Amino acid sequence: AAGISAVFDAPIGGVIFTLEVILYDFSIRAFAPIVLASVIANVTTRAIFNRLNPGVDNAIFYVPQSVGSAEELNWPSLPSFVVLGLLCGGVGVVLTRLMYRTDELFRRMPIPRPLKPAAGGALLGVLGMSYVAIFGWLLLDRLKPIDYYTMPAFFGDGYMVIQQLFDEDFYGRWDPAKLALVLGFLVCAKVVGTCLTLGSGGSGGVIAPSLFLGATSGALLGLALQQVGLSAGVEIGFYALVGMGAVLAAVVHAPLAAILILFEVTQQRGVILPAMLASVVATGTARLIFRDSVYTLSLRRRGVTVGTSSDLRVLRRMTVDQVELDPVNSVKLDTPFDHLVRLTAESGAADFVVFDRAGSYAGLVTADDVRTALLQPESIPLLVAGEVVRPDVPCVGSGDDLATVLEAFSRFEVSRLPVCVASNPGHVIGLVSRGALMRRYHHALTAGGD
Repeated sequence: AAGISAVFDAPIGGVIFTLEVILYDFSIRAFAPIVLASVIANVTTRAIFNRLNPGVDNAIFYVPQSVGSAEELNWPSLPSFVVLGLLCGGVGVVLTRLMYRTDELFRRMPIPRPLKPAAGGALLGVLGMSYVAIFGWLLLDRLKPIDYYTMPAFFGDGYMVIQQLFDEDFYGRWDPAKLALVLGFLVCAKVVGTCLTLGSGGSGGVIAPSLFLGATSGALLGLALQQVGLSAGVEIGFYALVGMGAVLAAVVHAPLAAILILFEVTQQRGVILPAMLASVVATGTARLIFRDSVYTLSLRRRGVTVGTSSDLRVLRRMTVDQVELDPVNSVKLDTPFDHLVRLTAESGAADFVVFDRAGSYAGLVTADDVRTALLQPESIPLLVAGEVVRPDVPCVGSGDDLATVLEAFSRFEVSRLPVCVASNPGHVIGLVSRGALMRRYHHALTAGGD
């Protein structure tokens, strides 16, 4: 909530987003601290920016009067916003499904993990070069994309592109057919680019890409309706404006948060009614096609049922010390690797906790690491545990909530995690397994979440 409040200058939208998407909890116990965090973040950010740029409007996007507040939802324009909601719902589903397909693809790639974001970046670069080649030299004749935008338009947050789509004079400078081709390409390229970035392990979010996709999809539909005489007098830029909220709602399955965020980033009252209609239609379409949002799909695939029953709250209420722990198989950094292989064969030990000379936790050697080493048996006598240990795997605290642990399982792709005492982070007391966590979770659901 604080992040959205500060980055997008949307304190109300940040609060509702957190309650509607993350917590599924509108109780006062959850509401009060979230509101406090959002307010403090927004006041701090505004104070800094007002000091740096006194008198500058805080809205992220400037919407011309002719596009923004002059528009109102009426009976002739109502069907067009329903169609916009259907289109944006489809775009949201495509982004969600493709994002996790890309993530699975990169997980299976037989290359070192640090190189995966580099591979995603290289593919994104090829996509950018394709944009420059097609729309710089093949279709735009004398002008290159850099004359319109300093880099491929789907790179970065795309706010400058969105801002142009609100300018009605912008559409008059383009041939409608070429503009439709550019907008269609941008929608596809932004979906693929976002999936390559996040799926390969790069950093980023889904709110800014959703706003970009909504603006380009809305402008594309508005252009098409205008060309066939069915725009109902609504400016193309207004379709882009409403589309921003509709795609965001479809991606996160949170129409209320999307509407409020759209209102706060544009500060246009006239967008509320059309955005309400398009966002609800988009969310309904997305759920009808695919029931999970971009945030709940990964959890559902790991056995966490997320819905109105607020199962995530169950995970957050339980801590690691409430889960049965597996015993620790400990070795030193200088332990010969063939000793680990022997222990695995004799006792069935799977994962080994590695300690340094001071007796502090140094990392984990997983069963997968042992199996990988067995593919080259001639090298086993030359190895020690310190050469195959994974120091990036954290030692979770005994007081950590299970939602945090589940996220760690996903991030580090292990089946067990070491558990340390909060007062002594280097002292490992056991291993928590994914299976034990899920058994405790399902037991809590059966017992009513206690």
